[in-house]
Amino acid sequence: WRDTLRMLQVHNAFEYLEQHFIKVKLTSKKLHDEIIRVFHIVSYELDSKEGFQYDEKYLSACGRYKELEFKLPQTVKELSLWATILHNCMFGYSNRIHRQQSVIYGVFKNEELLYAVEITNFSIVQAKAVSNGVVPDGDMSVIRGWKSNYLLVM
Repeated sequence: WRDTLRMLQVHNAFEYLEQHFIKVKLTSKKLHDEIIRVFHIVSYELDSKEGFQYDEKYLSACGRYKELEFKLPQTVKELSLWATILHNCMFGYSNRIHRQQSVIYGVFKNEELLYAVEITNFSIVQAKAVSNGVVPDGDMSVIRGWKSNYLLVM
């Protein structure tokens, strides 16, 4: 729900909901999924060709670490695609990424997107698997090792 509430902080969020929201039987999951659906629509209405700008330290952390590969999304459209693959609402972070308040890394294994890792101030805020699931301990250990090697606190 923290992620869903962050989406509602986006400029004009309630206007977007008013334009695109479809009434659903009220359960927390259905409400969450409907809010995500609306913001997927909105993400494509935004300038999805606009690229993200990253601090050089974040860019230099991209690449392979042990069996995982860490990538940064280059556009809102790519971030939205990753959110669709992982069935989560990371695309709602596009404004935070543009304002350089957060960075989202896609974590891949054998070229398959498995996880998303949110970094703020060079610290891991969250790491999530499909549908905001828990990252297995072994891979979480690799993610922490990658962060320690590439994203030291400034």
